[in-house]
Amino acid sequence: MPGPVAHIIFAVIALSNSSNKWDQKDFIRGTNFPDIRYFGVIEREKTHLNDVTWEQIKKEKSSFKSGFLFHSLIDKRYDEFIKKNDICSKLPEIPKKEIFFKLYGDIVLYEKISQNDWQNVLDFFKDLSGFQEKSFNIKEESINRWYDLLANYCKQKPSSKSIGQILNSLKLDDFSKILIEVTNMSIKEIFYDIIEQLATNKELNQFIFSFHYFVEKEIKEQLGSANSE
Repeated sequence: MPGPVAHIIFAVIALSNSSNKWDQKDFIRGTNFPDIRYFGVIEREKTHLNDVTWEQIKKEKSSFKSGFLFHSLIDKRYDEFIKKNDICSKLPEIPKKEIFFKLYGDIVLYEKISQNDWQNVLDFFKDLSGFQEKSFNIKEESINRWYDLLANYCKQKPSSKSIGQILNSLKLDDFSKILIEVTNMSIKEIFYDIIEQLATNKELNQFIFSFHYFVEKEIKEQLGSANSE
């Protein structure tokens, strides 16, 4: 599955090209809510659904739920693309390497939408009116903390520092401890080193751009005005 930035970018593309009259705030929040499961407050099976279709997304009356379904569909496309291109075999041999790669993708893709779009997204994460997330029986404190984490991560182009901060905030089986034991490096050194390795790999960078192009094309085909006739 892609990182938070990529999910937001694809959600903005969907909103910009859809004939559906989705509420932007609810759709964006719905798209980014499912990964709150990294806090360990809900099982993945409750936030990530199998075999979601475009038809389901378009017919759903709730903008939040449409975004929620959209997240699972994008995850599926990402996983399919990863397997088809055998990406994991091309990544540095480190623990949780797929997590590093998806967050590195956030760096590469961040500027695919405008600063105005990013400001709107940050405002959506601060506005808790409606609060449809409560139906998942997660504490309000955790929901607020999740959106605060996303807002801090997305307020500027991600870096090795911000990636380190978001990873340290998630429940990833003592992720940082494992990395230090394996590499004998500090967390800051680890993140910087891995990002540098990925940045110099032209094949992996091309994959990220190709995935963006592939998904953007599908979104426009499925949600464009031609499909509303």
